[in-house]
Amino acid sequence: MSTMWPVKTLIVTAFALTACSKSPSAILTDGTVAVGQRLMQPLVQKDASNQAKRLSELLSDKPECKVFKQRMMDAGKNSPYEGTTQWQLVHAQHDACAAGCCK
Repeated sequence: MSTMWPVKTLIVTAFALTACSKSPSAILTDGTVAVGQRLMQPLVQKDASNQAKRLSELLSDKPECKVFKQRMMDAGKNSPYEGTTQWQLVHAQHDACAAGCCK
C-alpha cells in the first residue's frame, strides 16, 4: 500500500491539472511570475529620489546652485528605469558643474 500512495497522488494531481481551463505550463508560468514579483517588489525602486538626493549632495550650497539641485529633485520624481530620467539627472549635474556648482 505504501507504494500506491505516490501513484494515486500523481494521478489525482494530473487529473486536477488537466481539468483546469489553463494548461499546466500556463499555471506554472503564472505562479512563477507571481512569486517573482513578490520577491522583487522590495528591491524595485518607485522613483529616482534616492539617486537625485545623492547627486544633489555633490553640488555646492551656493544660492545660484539651488536651481540645479531643484532640477535633480524634479527628475528624481520619475522612474529610475526610464532613460529620460537618467538623461535629466546627468544633464542637470553636467550643467551644474559647468556653472561651477560641483564640490
